[in-house]
Amino acid sequence: MDPLVRSAGWRAVAGVTLLTALVTGCIPLPVPVPDMNPRYSTAQLDIVGREATTATSIRAELGSPDLTRDNGRIWIYTWHKVSGMFIDVPIWTDDPASPGGAIVSKQYLLVLEFDADGNLQGKELAQEAPHIGDRPYCTSSGLCVAGEAERSDETFGYVYVFEDQSSTVTARGQARERVTRLEPNGDECLLTVWPSDEWKQLKIFGPSGDRRPDVLPLMVEGTAHWWHWQSLPIGTYARMTVPAGSRLISVGDPGSAANADGAAAFVESTQEQASAATFRCAAGEQVYLAIGPTMPADRGFPGARKDTRKGFPIVLRAVESTAGQAMIDNMAQVLPPE
Repeated sequence: MDPLVRSAGWRAVAGVTLLTALVTGCIPLPVPVPDMNPRYSTAQLDIVGREATTATSIRAELGSPDLTRDNGRIWIYTWHKVSGMFIDVPIWTDDPASPGGAIVSKQYLLVLEFDADGNLQGKELAQEAPHIGDRPYCTSSGLCVAGEAERSDETFGYVYVFEDQSSTVTARGQARERVTRLEPNGDECLLTVWPSDEWKQLKIFGPSGDRRPDVLPLMVEGTAHWWHWQSLPIGTYARMTVPAGSRLISVGDPGSAANADGAAAFVESTQEQASAATFRCAAGEQVYLAIGPTMPADRGFPGARKDTRKGFPIVLRAVESTAGQAMIDNMAQVLPPE
């Protein structure tokens, strides 16, 4: 690397560290930690698929999975390799130093797939360096997990973990081909929905700056897994069975996560209504709907000030089945929690 580039990089890091110290009153110092036993040993992982080949025997060996999807057919275990931690050292007071978070050097993702009888059908182990931002961790076949939650930790102060109800699981490619195909009952229709490309043109105005929306909080009346807020990332689709008739689709504030504490309040408040639109389907019908915004981003798109959010109009655009299927062919499918 060019010495000038390296020097500029270190100056940038030093500048950020100094700014952080001035704002928070602490200097984050990285320190190594003693070798920590991983959550699962190599021997345990080798047993899975060789000696432990059923859901019961694997649960006995590894414990319960962190996430399950596709009606319990997919089990997901996640864990980190920790190589150190930050210690926040006060610079303006005599207060003792405190833990400031783990330094993660690797993220592990173990995905197991079972048949209807609980027999192991597939095993994938992904190992990746930590990502910056919300980019998902994925297996080679295309199953991905995103959306870590910050949780307090006695040793490190806080850690980031994937959780069954709040993290988003998607499947594309080979992984999507293995997802159980939904079949509507006699009084149901099959609904496929996705955010239209128009969302990519909008901006959320907020105190931390303008940004593009990347996730829509979605709720669909009468469904088994989408009856409460779930995240539908831009560029993905959701598929579900819905009772025939007229049904309501609601979209929450794109500036708030679907699993945030205020998501439900956003709907229930008389001052901050979620946006909603209705569609109608007949028994046995396949319905494809693109969800689009109808207001320009420069006219008060949600995210500016909490006391000004009054909901925003959306439109449901019906797409013919063949064209709709072609539109989602290159998208990932969201697999909701049970």
